[in-house]
Amino acid sequence: MKGLARVFFLWTVVCCLLSFKLKATTIASRQTGNWTTTSTWIYYCTGTISFTNGSTTVTGTSTLFTTELANGNSIMLQTSAGTVIGTISSITNNTTLVLSSAATSTSSGAYGKQRAPTDGSSEDIVITSGHVVTTDFST
Repeated sequence: MKGLARVFFLWTVVCCLLSFKLKATTIASRQTGNWTTTSTWIYYCTGTISFTNGSTTVTGTSTLFTTELANGNSIMLQTSAGTVIGTISSITNNTTLVLSSAATSTSSGAYGKQRAPTDGSSEDIVITSGHVVTTDFST
């Protein structure tokens, strides 16, 4: 019986490992533009954010500000990716950051940052309906 239990345990471990999938990074076009231009794209980040009109503080829920963002990044909501909320001045921790200028509206939701796709990565690239993304293949 010990041998059968060991086989069952190993089979369970193998099945779990085979079903484990890393989350792919998603980058979507946020407007018509060039492939290498940062402002063309929104990189989807983890969690949700909230911000208030007139405040420079952005609060996150289940966010990873210290690993996914950097000072100088421009952030926006995924639902209104054409509108930048602001530019990051400083990151306090994984759930609090400070913008260089006060937000001009009050809102919350899933968010992202401006970032162009990188070569050789495993990113999921989405060109949003109605957007045209051009490339420069100069050699």
